[in-house]
Amino acid sequence: MDRGEWKTDLVHRLFDDISAKAILHIPFSNYDQKDILKSFTTRSGNYSVKSAYFTNHQSKWGDSTLLNSHKWKKLWKSNIMEKPKMFIWRLISGAIQTKATLVVCFHVEDPYCPFCSTELETVEHPFFLCPCSQSLWFTKWGLRTDLFSHFSIMDWCNTILNPSILFYYQGIDEDQFTSWAVFFLDNFWQSRNLLIHEKRQLEPQQFLKSISQCVNAFLEANKVPTLPTYP
Repeated sequence: MDRGEWKTDLVHRLFDDISAKAILHIPFSNYDQKDILKSFTTRSGNYSVKSAYFTNHQSKWGDSTLLNSHKWKKLWKSNIMEKPKMFIWRLISGAIQTKATLVVCFHVEDPYCPFCSTELETVEHPFFLCPCSQSLWFTKWGLRTDLFSHFSIMDWCNTILNPSILFYYQGIDEDQFTSWAVFFLDNFWQSRNLLIHEKRQLEPQQFLKSISQCVNAFLEANKVPTLPTYP
């Protein structure tokens, strides 16, 4: 733009015909002032790396996911241990590198789940759709995770933080379920790594016992002491 007019030749040289036509139809401001950069993703209008990161993830995952700010806050404020809490965050953020992810970027000969060896190891499969993990969910909670094969990892994490979505009519202890589920995800991933790198098989009964012990110890340590009552 020069002296209130578009440099038509330059616009047509830099852009395709449709874009050039759209640009040339942009009206000029009646005010004699320089243009400024403005970000509409922040209240202040200032662009930042943080705002760009948030906008990028928002466009990728959508507003209905756990990346919605109030649901992020629910995760950080939830009464669960920091280590499994961080693991949940890594799952939601796509930071867990499963075989199905690695095969896209690297030469991975075996992209299949190390437990069942029949399905691609997507981020949802080992935790909820593999027969090995399915049996553990059903044994502990009577939950058939295979009925929710359409769930994304964000759907599952949202359900773990809000278990009434699945158990609204069963009256389960929601805190106990959430604590168990986050311990399960973290420890099951560790068992997966041990199977791949050390060929150490998962023992279902011992695994469930270990998770229950962790949950009970955590819930006991976080009990709010009751004050003695006096007559």
